[in-house]
Amino acid sequence: PEAPPTAPNTNPSAFLTNAPKCSDCLLNAASKLSLCILENEFAHCCALEGNSNCLGTCKYAALFLRRQSEHFGAFIKKAEGFVFGAVGGASGTAVIYPAEATKMRMQAATSRAAKGFFPTFFNTMRNEGAAGLYKGLKSTLVGVAPEKAIMIGMNQALRKATSSHQDSKGRLPLGLELLCGSLSGMGQVLFSSPKEMIMIQMQLASQKASAGAAAITSPLGIVRNLGVRGLYQGSVATALREVPFAAVYFTAYSQIKGSLLGSRDKLPFLETLGAATAAAAPAALLTMPADVLKTRMQAQAGQVGALSLRAMTETILRKEGAKAFFVGVTPRLVMKAPQLGIALLVVETLDAIANPTPRPA
Repeated sequence: PEAPPTAPNTNPSAFLTNAPKCSDCLLNAASKLSLCILENEFAHCCALEGNSNCLGTCKYAALFLRRQSEHFGAFIKKAEGFVFGAVGGASGTAVIYPAEATKMRMQAATSRAAKGFFPTFFNTMRNEGAAGLYKGLKSTLVGVAPEKAIMIGMNQALRKATSSHQDSKGRLPLGLELLCGSLSGMGQVLFSSPKEMIMIQMQLASQKASAGAAAITSPLGIVRNLGVRGLYQGSVATALREVPFAAVYFTAYSQIKGSLLGSRDKLPFLETLGAATAAAAPAALLTMPADVLKTRMQAQAGQVGALSLRAMTETILRKEGAKAFFVGVTPRLVMKAPQLGIALLVVETLDAIANPTPRPA
């Protein structure tokens, strides 16, 4: 029902609190939004109250409540990409976390101390048990949720904003694809840098503790020890990894997905997973050197004489050679692809549930 031409009061909130002889029906309206637009409910209630002015008041309050509900629904619709990104990112990270932890241990060690993926993995299992591979998982998930919410949610928002430039299969011009991806990667650095700092510090602390050395093993202890500034040590290297990664990843996924679609409206489960997984491989390989630099710089956090990004790069080249920038490349490729494949699969699934495609009549 629309508001009456001459409402008793122009302040809608007043109707919810100050309307005489209407407290019961207004409280019911506020608690049961599905009933608040049914005029007969208010008419019946007002007749019982014996107040002829009650119906106009209730109709205006009902309209107010309905509009508030519509505004809230619109906000949720705009934010759903960020929510889905958070859920998808956490799901993918939890699945591949042991492999990520093993890769970080490999990268943090010098070339002489570094071992292969499986020797590092089984050495951790032998000395620390399976729990050692999950050190820092909780704090990582806390960081991954907003990180992937921003990365995936921002990309979806940017693609919607530029939807007029999309072709029939949802692909943007190459330059615009890369720009949307780059901006998405830039936004997540705020969360990914401290998240990975805590993760690598906890993994290294677990190694020290297993060897009998004193170490800070709690996330809060690491935060107190490093401070806010210390948590962002290596953030430039993190940005050098995240920005090109997101640019290449989202562009590749859009192109692969569009090629696979053909005449269909959407991809089935396995093809979506395959497209999202395949898109991560070139992005992960391209950003491998930045990933190594980021890990090395985070591993030296809190130490006296920590190297700058340039000094770290020169030191690695001089002492270990260019091949050191690709330490852990196999586990990164093997795990990054399914991690983001799972993440985007979850996002696409949630989006399909929330926004089902109407079937033709």
